[in-house]
Amino acid sequence: MKTTRSRITLALVLLVALVGCSKKQENAQAPAPAAPQPQAAAGAAPQAAATQADKRDEAEAAPVRDRVLNQVKQGQFAEIYRQASAGFREVGAEERFVDLWKRQVAETGTFQDAKLIEHSVRPQDKFQVFVYAVQYEKKVKQLRLVIGRSKKGTFELTGINQTELKPKG
Repeated sequence: MKTTRSRITLALVLLVALVGCSKKQENAQAPAPAAPQPQAAAGAAPQAAATQADKRDEAEAAPVRDRVLNQVKQGQFAEIYRQASAGFREVGAEERFVDLWKRQVAETGTFQDAKLIEHSVRPQDKFQVFVYAVQYEKKVKQLRLVIGRSKKGTFELTGINQTELKPKG
């Protein structure tokens, strides 16, 4: 009984000593009160880097955006379809895409001018989204272009749609 009591006492002393040591280590590793300030500054750096990456992506997507706008203006809908991403082409047949756009041109008249009204970056895939107010001969429409990076690393059209222009307010 005496040895068991001694062992239990020894085990408790060791346990208290271990707990005390681990508390000292935690306190030694705990950041000083001034530590949150550098962490906040470090958090800003990735955000700034992301903004720079978005700007770089926007610049790289610009030639695709401009090409597609010009193709819409020229009525080159088959070319838009052929140069779009593989996922874009899987959605429907080229003939249907071209026919849909030709019907829209019949409704709207010829392309006159386009004004960028919104640009954003989709957070989930970093695709560039450009929204234009397009002045046609007969009416104004909203044109939305989605341009994303392909697996090869180049930018390509991944989505295009045209709707009635939403009034502001």
